[in-house]
Amino acid sequence: MTAKRSIKKRLKQLRRRFMDPVAATAFGGGLWLVGWLGESGVDRLARLAAWALRIGSRQMRVTVTANLALAFPEKTREEQRAIARASFYHMARNAIEFFRAMRSPERVAECVDMESVATCGVVSELAATEQPAMVVMPHLGNWELLGLAGSFSGMKVSAVAHPLRNGSIDARVTAAREAHGLQIVCSEGAVAGLRQAARAGRILVLIMDQNTRTDEGGAFVDFFGLPVTMTRAPSVLARRLRLPVAAAACVREGGRYRLVSELICRDAREFPSDQDLLQELAHANERLIRAYPEQYIWCYKRWRYLPPQADEALQAKYPFYARPYDGRAR
Repeated sequence: MTAKRSIKKRLKQLRRRFMDPVAATAFGGGLWLVGWLGESGVDRLARLAAWALRIGSRQMRVTVTANLALAFPEKTREEQRAIARASFYHMARNAIEFFRAMRSPERVAECVDMESVATCGVVSELAATEQPAMVVMPHLGNWELLGLAGSFSGMKVSAVAHPLRNGSIDARVTAAREAHGLQIVCSEGAVAGLRQAARAGRILVLIMDQNTRTDEGGAFVDFFGLPVTMTRAPSVLARRLRLPVAAAACVREGGRYRLVSELICRDAREFPSDQDLLQELAHANERLIRAYPEQYIWCYKRWRYLPPQADEALQAKYPFYARPYDGRAR
């Protein structure tokens, strides 16, 4: 390591040592604030935060616009803009609702329609068997509340999560997630943790609509008509363990969140290969998103990589941020 790089690394460590406690204090203050807000206050704060996100980040705005044009070419520009505005609102609203649940974990029973969790045919049926199962989901609706609501209702749920860089904030978030019995499996070495959870008869919950490079366990699948990279872990694990698989989301309707789901298979071995199952999981995620497009996180650069040997006609269908992918690009 050169002297210049060593100095930069030390400066970065010093900044983090100073800023992490400040960020943790600010985070705690934010939790206190949202905990005192009523329904109208939460709505106003979410609308203000959504406006600030739209105005303050041009990069986020253009990414959302490009993604919606790709996903819904049949919709008019005004319809796409309406979805974009609503998606910013729901992104802010979902974060605020999770913060409120962090401060008062029992709130999950107030903001989530628990009857939809108890009577949701697929997930409740899988939980009742006391056998391991897998539930996959996109970044749709309030995925944090889904895990909290499931464990609050008595389901044995295990979910994969990336640790936050700020240790103090990560500890508070993890404690809130585990308040009702949700088991958090660290993303590093997640497969081993998930196998252990499956042996204990738990429901494995995985969010899978992220860019996972092929050299890190991903594969290209069709998503809204274009190939994207997606982690193979759910399909590989489900087929190896012969798990039933469902797709689910916790969406907001009528002022409360409710669980929606669909069964993919009773036994993952129904699919002839890992790739076939992975493609069906991608399609299931897409169906959920199409049903509630205003509640999806469209600011993510989901179509980041062009598949190998993509011709000019295919490349032209990708958004502006897409780039060639050779298995090593980041």
